[in-house]
Amino acid sequence: ASAYVPAVTRQAPHFKGPGFAIRGLFIIDHNEVIKHISINDLPVGQSVEETLRLVKEFQIVEVHGEVCPANWTPDSPMIKSPPTASKEYFEKVNK
Repeated sequence: ASAYVPAVTRQAPHFKGPGFAIRGLFIIDHNEVIKHISINDLPVGQSVEETLRLVKEFQIVEVHGEVCPANWTPDSPMIKSPPTASKEYFEKVNK
């Protein structure tokens, strides 16, 4: 993965050349599959808490094979996949 990351970042739209800093976040799994890209303009920071939440979300999805809804947190219910199995989740959150 160490050789893969620089190659990806050089091809990314945020790369401006050596010596130029911009805020880019790439979450890449153990198979070198890009799971998430976030690029912010220089004056806008990124949240460490949100990054950790995303990493946990990708890990849980990989282990359980379920879907995390928008604004998911570790104590939130997940949606079962396929959509026909998701009835339980929607009944729970739409009470």
